Amino acid sequence: RRASLIGDSIGWIDVGKEDHPLVFSEWRYAPVTNFQGIATASLTHSWLLSDEADIVGAYHRVNEERITRYFGSPWRTYRKESVDKFTFNIDATKAVKEQYLQYGLEATYNDLSSRAYREHLYNGNREATFTRYPSGGGSMETYSAYLKFNIDFSDQLRLTQGFRYSKINMSASFGNNKAYFDYTFDEISLNTSAFSGAFNFTYTPVDAWKLSLLGSSGYRVPNLDDAARFSSPDHGTVMVPNPQLKPEYAYNIEASIEGQPIEEINAGLTGYATFLNNAIVRQPYQLNNRDTIEYEGVDSRVLAKVNIGTAFIGGGSLFLDIDLNKHLTFHNRINYAYGRNNEADEPLPHIPPLYGKSALRYGRDKVKVATSFRYNGWKRASAFSPYGADNLDEATEDGTPAWWTLNVKASYRFNEHLSFQAALENIFDHHYRPFGSEVSAPGRNLVLTLRGSF
Repeated sequence: RRASLIGDSIGWIDVGKEDHPLVFSEWRYAPVTNFQGIATASLTHSWLLSDEADIVGAYHRVNEERITRYFGSPWRTYRKESVDKFTFNIDATKAVKEQYLQYGLEATYNDLSSRAYREHLYNGNREATFTRYPSGGGSMETYSAYLKFNIDFSDQLRLTQGFRYSKINMSASFGNNKAYFDYTFDEISLNTSAFSGAFNFTYTPVDAWKLSLLGSSGYRVPNLDDAARFSSPDHGTVMVPNPQLKPEYAYNIEASIEGQPIEEINAGLTGYATFLNNAIVRQPYQLNNRDTIEYEGVDSRVLAKVNIGTAFIGGGSLFLDIDLNKHLTFHNRINYAYGRNNEADEPLPHIPPLYGKSALRYGRDKVKVATSFRYNGWKRASAFSPYGADNLDEATEDGTPAWWTLNVKASYRFNEHLSFQAALENIFDHHYRPFGSEVSAPGRNLVLTLRGSF
């Protein structure tokens, strides 16, 4: 892919693909506008139901616009979305027999409107076109209650428990979009509830060591982006709504150990496993028994978010911190994850390869210096999801190669109000592309920063 400067816009065009050597003349976002407001109140008077309580009400509006024009076309398309979000929370604590009880309530409401039109570059004529989200509008509301408390069996052993119940309603009307696509449903609605819980045993045999065992359940309810969106994630494919999409549920277990074998060393190891039921992933789909439809003049393979049955995600992390002397420290972090669709026996999307960071840091008086080594393992093509979610077409034929960078950063504080920082990143100017990205990372680059506070 190459950047193309056309008029006042910078877009991306696909170069060298047999069926579409040039795709877009323009593909850009208009400036995003945000408005947020929040009101809070704190109650510190102790009474029957609480010793302390916080009440929060908030409003957030965001407006987003995508502007596209196909190569050689005189029509420029504008797709605009606006979201209004209202939230209300109450969080309270109450001491009960030397234990603290935490509980709360939450309500949210999201309203989505989606509009679209296209405009002729030469005569200014406008005409309607299909929207990215349901043109009749959509909304989602949630109501939740939670409870959290601790049980101390001894000075070394504590059990923390938490429970949450949620009620979720979602609806969307496709309005005029049915005139552009041949599907049999006029709207999507979802009314469901879910219960989740967690327990965490923490054992501290001595002050310098801690062992933890965590078990939990969770859920993800499909939102309008999952269930009701029309979009093209890649040329020749189209994401379509799925009115049958259901919530996914996760059951997790995690164990960790952290401690100091000697005073200068702090280390920890964590392992986890997640079992998904009704997992939501992107897969091939049929719209009215058709696996290919025309989308903006292109025959496109149909995809949708679907429930696949069961899936597994597992992995772990390791950290090591060493105080080499009074001014010099070493830090190391390593992370690994694995994900598999059990039903189709294929990789899950969005699972990164092995990655980590090692750093050596020096600090004395007003001077700080750090050298870091960042690294990523191979993500082989066979480990990619086969449905385009991880942008395999933007990697090599073998997948995303392993890479590493060496970086250095230094800072000097002149006084409590003024400091200077310099960083040289990717010192050896390695070319690499992070997993899942369509754009290569920066080469060697120098960053200079002057910070002041008054």
